[in-house]
Amino acid sequence: MNDYSCNRCKKNFSRKWNALRHNEQIHHGLAIIFNKKTGALFKNSDGSNNGAGEPYGPEGDEPVILDIFGRLIQPFEELEKALSDVQQIERTNYLSNIIIGALSSSDPVKSIQNTLNLVIRYKVK
Repeated sequence: MNDYSCNRCKKNFSRKWNALRHNEQIHHGLAIIFNKKTGALFKNSDGSNNGAGEPYGPEGDEPVILDIFGRLIQPFEELEKALSDVQQIERTNYLSNIIIGALSSSDPVKSIQNTLNLVIRYKVK
C-alpha cells in the first residue's frame, strides 16, 4: 500500500501529501518523491503542499538552493564575528571547513548554527 517513496532516506508513504510534507520538513524540499505505481516523480511546489506536486525537473532546484544560501548568511556572519579574535589564516581555513561540512549535511543552516553555539559556549568558559 506504500505507493510513495523518498529518494533520500528510502522511507515509504501511503499518501502523496505525507510524502511531500516529509520532504519539506526533513529534507527541506531537496528530496524527490517517487510514485512506485505510476513512476511519477514529485517535489514540493512553492513550499506548499496544498496543490498537486509538480513533476520533477532540473529548473526547479535553483530557488531551493538560493533559499538555503539565503538562510546560511546570518548564522555564518555571526560565526565569523565570534571568531574575530582568531588569526586571519586560521579563521579562513576553519570557516572554509565549516561551510563545506555544512553544505554536505542534510540541514546546512542547523549545522552552522550548532557550530556557532559551540564556539560561543567555548568562549564563555
